[in-house]
Parts: sequence; C-alpha cells; structure tokens
Amino acid sequence: MSFLNRYQIKILRHLLFNPDSRFRDLNASNLTSDHLSYYIKSLKMLELISRNDDGKYNLTAKGKEYANTMDTDKAIIEKQPKVAVLVFAEREFRGKRQIVLQKRLKNPYYGFEGCPTGKVRFGEPINEAAKRELKEETGLTAEKAKVVFILHEHVYSPQRELLEDKIFHVVKLAGVTGKLGNFEGGENKWINLADFPKVKKKFYSDMDIYNWYLKPPKEFFVEKPYEVDEF
Repeated sequence: MSFLNRYQIKILRHLLFNPDSRFRDLNASNLTSDHLSYYIKSLKMLELISRNDDGKYNLTAKGKEYANTMDTDKAIIEKQPKVAVLVFAEREFRGKRQIVLQKRLKNPYYGFEGCPTGKVRFGEPINEAAKRELKEETGLTAEKAKVVFILHEHVYSPQRELLEDKIFHVVKLAGVTGKLGNFEGGENKWINLADFPKVKKKFYSDMDIYNWYLKPPKEFFVEKPYEVDEF
C-alpha cells in the first residue's frame, strides 16, 4: 500500500461513516476542486474507493479493510504489530538433534544469529508461512509444521523508546530435506540443538525462545518486554 497523506485519509474516514457520498461531501478539508479530484482519483487508482453510476462514492472491499485500521478520532492509520514466524528447522544427524542457525546480514540486528524468521503474508496460514520462509531463506523444504507457542514482544531502547512490536509464531519444522544454502539477507548452517546456548551473538529473546521450545510455557501465548542496547 502506498503512503497516504492526511487528505486521502480524511476522505476514507468520511466514507467509513457516510457511504454513498457525493463529490462535495468528501471535501472536509476545504480543498480546491482540482486538489480534491486529484486525491479522489489517486484513491480510485489504489482501488480503495469506487464511484457508482449515480456519481456516489463508496469504499471498496479493499478500502474497507484498509480504513478499518484507522484511528478514527485522530484520522491516522494505526501502526500494527508485525506478525511473523520463527522456525526451528530440525533434523537428526549422527544421533543428535540439529537446527538451522542463521546469521543475519541486514539491518536491524546485523550480524546477530538465531533461527530464521519472516513475516506472515496477508491471508497465509501460519504453518504454510513457516514452510515458505524456510524454503526462501535456506533452500530447504519441510514436510511437517507445528506451532509450539506464540510470543508477543515489545522491544525497547535503554531510553524506553518502543522500537518494535512483534508477534512471533514459534514453529517446529520436521521432515526437513534439501541442500542448505544462503540468501542475500543471511548465512545458514546446521548446529546441534544442545549447542544453541553457546552462540555468542544471539538475539535478545533467543534464550527465552530456546528454553520454551524445549519445554513449552504453561501458557500457549506469552507476552514479554525486552530492552536492547544494539539495534
């Protein structure tokens, strides 16, 4: 979705409460006709609003979904937590449990090491997102996927500035096959699961996640704040 300015957002807000609005009804910001026409046209191009044969404007299904993320009191689009997967891709090698360890080669957290992660796409099942991320970031495929627990993280700077708001679905992947490779954003290798605590530059929540993976928490859904010195 392209960035919307405050005039476009006000048009969407109006249509949330006032379907079947005419052109003049959309001018809550007292714009010139040319400016209002420009913003309406841009919203139509983004398929957020439509105009019927009677000359009345409405939100499209896509527009309703987008505008539903709005703080209507402030007329701004709410920033949403990032929904992601974190995958423990397992195999057995010479009698030991192994997992894929990824060294992150992009910001933030450049140079940190941990399990592969990735965003869940709109409309995508969690287990399928985990398998897709594994394939995209390592070249491996997984036969089975199971969500072990969900972690909602709030990540703060030492000055208590909120840096990130993330919801991780921690997924165990089994039946992993293929040749392990790298990608632009990370280098991958197999390590023994028992050796994970020895990784030197781990992410802030990695030991919690590792311990909960070995022994799932009492609650399936966990929320915890973290403070980071390096981002």
